Amino acid sequence: MQRWNSYEKLVRKIAYAGAYAGGFMLVLMFLLVFTEVVLRTFFHSSTLVSDEISGYLMAGGFFLASAYALLEGAIVRIDIIYNKVPVKIRCFLDIFIDAIVLCYTGILLRYTFDYMSKSLIKGSRSVSFIKTPLWIPQLFIPLGCLILFLSLTVLTGRDILKATGKIKPEEEQSAAEKEIMEQLSIVKEDEE
Repeated sequence: MQRWNSYEKLVRKIAYAGAYAGGFMLVLMFLLVFTEVVLRTFFHSSTLVSDEISGYLMAGGFFLASAYALLEGAIVRIDIIYNKVPVKIRCFLDIFIDAIVLCYTGILLRYTFDYMSKSLIKGSRSVSFIKTPLWIPQLFIPLGCLILFLSLTVLTGRDILKATGKIKPEEEQSAAEKEIMEQLSIVKEDEE
């Protein structure tokens, strides 16, 4: 169990690092788009690359931060039926869903890595005037998939431990529910 906890901590640190990198990429994207708007509005000029680079940054940010969103329960799911199912059955349902998503992510990881490798080997470049080597922005997709795959192994492992009784299945709240509850407690404190 100690090895499992160490593995889980390591994967969470990797996912958090991916989230920070993804967040940084999204901030860079915002700054690039903001610069483009200012240049076009006030100086009748353009960077000529903002659409290309911001697209790369958005895709990279999404893939790098997706594992963090998964681990924090911030990914959208339909809870209307799920919450009515007994906790024990939920564990097995979670394992089934985790296995499907784990297989899909593994396949996605393989093919996106192959695609990135082919771009690197062939020396593929974008058609814009800066001729970006395509393997650079494509690198973030298999990297994000790898982090997501590792995070899914953690979730699957936790669900298996819950189903076998080694971890007590608790009534978990989604990230949105936690945030709403925190906001409600802040409002109640302000009223008093």
